[in-house]
Order: sequence, then C-alpha cells, then structure tokens
Amino acid sequence: MQFSYLLSAFLATLAVASPIANPEVEADIAARDETYEAAALEARAGGDTVPFEVLGPKASGLKDGNWYVFAQKTPNGKRFDGDNFEPKDELEKLQKTLKFAHIKLITGQYKETKGKGKKGKVEKRDFLDLKFHDLSKETKAMDAPIKLRHTKWSVSKDDKEEWKEQISFVKETTKAKIDALSGFDAGYKKDHPKYSVDNNNCNSYAEFIKKKL
Repeated sequence: MQFSYLLSAFLATLAVASPIANPEVEADIAARDETYEAAALEARAGGDTVPFEVLGPKASGLKDGNWYVFAQKTPNGKRFDGDNFEPKDELEKLQKTLKFAHIKLITGQYKETKGKGKKGKVEKRDFLDLKFHDLSKETKAMDAPIKLRHTKWSVSKDDKEEWKEQISFVKETTKAKIDALSGFDAGYKKDHPKYSVDNNNCNSYAEFIKKKL
C-alpha cells in the first residue's frame, strides 16, 4: 500500500516536471509571440522618418552610411516648383514628349540608428543631407536662360503618400560625386545656354548628371 502511494506521488511529480505538450496552449503561445513580433515591427516602423518611408522602400540592400540617388517625376497635371515659368502650350508639349511634367534627381545618405550593444536592433531609419538637382527656366521666354539647382530636399507627412508614387531608385553613389555636381554647371550652361522643350529640358539635365553620379 505504501509502495503504491509512493509510486503515485513520484509519477505525479514527474508529470509536473515534464508536462505533455498541449496543442491549444502551444497555439496560444504562438499567437501571442506573433502579436509581439508585429508590435515590435510596428514600433520600429514608428521610429522611421518620413524621408525614409518615401525613399527607402524604392531601394533594396541599403547599407548604413552609403549614399544613394533617386528620381522624382511629377506626373502630368501636377504643379511643381518652377512651372510658373512654363507657358501652357510649352508645358503641354513637354508633357506630351516626356509623359510627365518634371523630373529632379534626389541624393542623400542612408542612416540607421541602433539600440545599445554590439547586436543592437535597428530602431530608426533615415536619409540625411538630402538634396534635389534639376533644371528649370529663369524666365517665361521660350528660349530662356536655364537655371540649375542643387537644393535641400524635404517631404512632409501630407505629401508622403502622393510622393511615394513619384519616386524611383536610380543608383548608389558617393558624397564626393554629389559634391562635384555643381562643378559641372558652368560647362553645361556654356554648351546648353538656352532652354529647349526638345533638347534642353529637365530630363536632359537629369540624364546628364546621372552619368556623373
């Protein structure tokens, strides 16, 4: 009798120490883990900046500290900085030829902010020192002198969703090549002093500097 009691007690202790897997419990744990992972991803995404949310998804294999080039094409019918110097008939001809209203190239450095420790997870993704590079007109004249710009680029939350559709990835580059762009302006203006819908427009300049980057 005493032996049977001791055996029962031993088996009960063994069952507690090594419980048999319960499919329902395991499913519940898995569901909670999945919810936790989703929340963690959402929290990390919440740390991303608006520039990253617009530019980042367009490129793959981004490396922390490297520099990249993107193109922003304003679709036909949308306003852009500099369109006040484009007469309606001229703008319509340009849009018919290019299939878009305007193009500018965007350059910037990809930057990650990580948590503490050697294996800290990425908590924030951003693009720094963002600039746009484009060609526009100085006046409304058909053959007006051109204006080349290398200016700070920014995007607001209000424009985020619309601009996502305008962005495409171009290539990886270096800071030295970006800094050197303005050095080509004098030569470009000498060879292409006047604006032309046919052969010296925003796309002409974009193609020119793509080769320099």
